[in-house]
Amino acid sequence: MKKCMLPLLLVALSFTALGQQTAPYPQQRGTDLLRKSETQQKWAGALLLTGLGLCLSSVMVPEGETEYFLFGTITSHKNDGLKNGLLMGGVALIGSTIPLFIFANRNLKKARAISGSLHLEKAAITTAGTLGRQHYPAFNIRVAF
Repeated sequence: MKKCMLPLLLVALSFTALGQQTAPYPQQRGTDLLRKSETQQKWAGALLLTGLGLCLSSVMVPEGETEYFLFGTITSHKNDGLKNGLLMGGVALIGSTIPLFIFANRNLKKARAISGSLHLEKAAITTAGTLGRQHYPAFNIRVAF
């Protein structure tokens, strides 16, 4: 029974997991793009600070004991590998922030270009000879080119 249930369960899961999406993707709104830009900038800042910390810590690591190779012709220090590893890791993290900052600014520009709002406006409208303030729905669309 167990041998029969497991393949049936896997086949049923494969239909849902490997099937195509039938509904179209939802349109991104300005608030979604702003939120996305904000999180990208936060991650880029965190990666940048971490990379700078690694680079600074590579400078602060002491050299360690001197090691001699080939009868004293080549000298190195015990912590050279650690220092180089920290420096390369920091440079890699700093380099990875560049695309994040670029995409964050791109999403911010898109979010500023698309804005729409639906709200109730107050206006003085005369109805049946009386002047009263009434609410009416207003839709505002702003597209920056």
